[in-house]
Amino acid sequence: VSQSRYTLDFNNSFNFDFRFYNISELMSILVSDLKIADNGHFRGHYTHYPASLELDAALEFLNFKGFTANDLKITASTREGEGIGVTLNADTASYGKLLNLANFTLHQTALNDTLVTNLFWNNWAEVAYSGGIYTTTLFSVDDAGKRLSRLFLHPSAIVVANTPWILTESSASLHDDGFSIDNFRR
Repeated sequence: VSQSRYTLDFNNSFNFDFRFYNISELMSILVSDLKIADNGHFRGHYTHYPASLELDAALEFLNFKGFTANDLKITASTREGEGIGVTLNADTASYGKLLNLANFTLHQTALNDTLVTNLFWNNWAEVAYSGGIYTTTLFSVDDAGKRLSRLFLHPSAIVVANTPWILTESSASLHDDGFSIDNFRR
């Protein structure tokens, strides 16, 4: 057996930067209900060892089936053994006439069978609409092989028209036979 004269380079890493121009027409062909800004970017850094990936994307606006986000920024990263983290920021995020959140931020971290989600918004106006909602979701399979999702709402607060609402700790379970909610109250 002879030794190879080639060696593997495990320090492989690179940066990438994609700039999008006039992309809205192409995206409307690929996803008919999607409306996005013509210009945007998608960039990041990849390292092979230790494994890591960092992403950064931005669009002036996005509209998909009634959900609209303006001045949208997304960052994501993963490092070996640390799971995946994603942060989405928007000056405004709305869903039709039902919901309109200013200075919207969504933080999510996923590792193994757990998803941690923190949701924030604040309009910084005389009549306040703001909030911070904190959840942890666990995904599992029971002894019979059926899927089970448990969402834990941690103590959280929202302000609606200057009226504070404190959400106490509660949980919800989603399973093949339906769902259940435990201890949900304000």
